[in-house]
Parts: sequence; C-alpha cells; structure tokens
Amino acid sequence: MNNEKLKIWIKENSQLSFARSGGSGGQHVNKTETKVVLHLPINTLPLEETEKQRILLHLTNRINSSGELIIHSSSTRSQVQNRIKAEELAFKLISAGIKP
Repeated sequence: MNNEKLKIWIKENSQLSFARSGGSGGQHVNKTETKVVLHLPINTLPLEETEKQRILLHLTNRINSSGELIIHSSSTRSQVQNRIKAEELAFKLISAGIKP
C-alpha cells in the first residue's frame, strides 16, 4: 500500500479519545484535555493477512485484547499536535511491522 494512502487511512479510521495530561503546565493542564489516545483496529487495516500477522507479532505490547493498536501521546500542550504525533507514530509502527 502507498504510504500516503496508509497515512490518510489511519487518520480517517482511528478512534481518538482525550484526557487531561499530567506533568507541568500550570493551570492550563488542569483545564484542558490535551492527551490523545489513538485506537486502531488491526483487523480493519487495508493490508494482506500476512502483513497483519506480522504487525500483530511485532507490536504485541501495543495491541490490546480487542486487537487494537493503542498509542498515547501527551508530549505537547496542544491536542492537535498530540493527535498528529499519535497518527505519525501509528504510521511508523505499522510501516515497520509490515517489513519481513
């Protein structure tokens, strides 16, 4: 699959949830939900079954019992930036997992 198509697919098909981030940030951290948790079902990826199996083996510590890739991002104080970072990490992990 084309890299750009995979990036778009991840952006359109991942489920996001938001929470308050820990750490420093003054009053801002107590009022806004900037932490992003990305959920991406592996079985729905537009890949061949062998590639999905490689991903499942390669990313076992990041996949929950429902077969979803889970990524947490809270490195910035911006929800948008954390969402972008989570999507980029999902792409990198899937791309690395596909390789034999």
